[in-house]
Amino acid sequence: MISSGSVQRVIKENYTVTQSNKLVEASYRLTLEEKRLVLMAMSVIDSRSMSVPEEITVTAADYARVFGITVQAAYGQLKEAGDRLYDRDIQFKEKGGEARQRWIEKLGKYDSGCIKVYFAKQLHPHLIDLSRGNFTSYALAQIKPLKSIYSIRIFELVFQYFNEGKRFITVNDFRTILDLQDKYPLYADLRKCVIEPAIKELNQKTTLDIKYSPEKKGKTVAKLWFYFSEKKQLDLIPRDE
Repeated sequence: MISSGSVQRVIKENYTVTQSNKLVEASYRLTLEEKRLVLMAMSVIDSRSMSVPEEITVTAADYARVFGITVQAAYGQLKEAGDRLYDRDIQFKEKGGEARQRWIEKLGKYDSGCIKVYFAKQLHPHLIDLSRGNFTSYALAQIKPLKSIYSIRIFELVFQYFNEGKRFITVNDFRTILDLQDKYPLYADLRKCVIEPAIKELNQKTTLDIKYSPEKKGKTVAKLWFYFSEKKQLDLIPRDE
């Protein structure tokens, strides 16, 4: 894939994030702030294009506006996210095993309230020239109020199958995708600490109505079924307490 120049523009919450379904289901660990930085950088890429901008600028002012925080808080979050993102990688399922790669190949020095992101070239095929039906798109505004990285990841996994209204994920794949490793080895802990808080936040803060149901194999929960739909307009109208 080709890189083309640099992009510096005001990033707005109605900008669309588009990524391959393979990336949606890849295994990686990011903090909430790192994920937000990645999504903001993705949102300025034209997924129909044949090239990814070599350099994408994300400003603290844009970060603050999109995610509803102060500019002062955005300065700290953006700098910390950039510092950590450079060392993060992604694991893709491949025939015969897994392939690991970086998110970014270079990160511009955090200066004057902005950071420059250079996506790794190996990631470009997951961001542009995506074939019909093989990608997931949503507006930044849809994940703007979410405060949990698990909520955003589950939102993406659900939105990938939005037209079907349901999807299942094996518990093993779910753990792998969220890169939980040895965290929450008991399903009861996974449900209590990850699944239920994320579903609650998604139902409270997004336009989706989501339910889930565990499916057992013997005495062990083997699959998670998610059922989802757009909330009715009436449900989106705030009511007086």
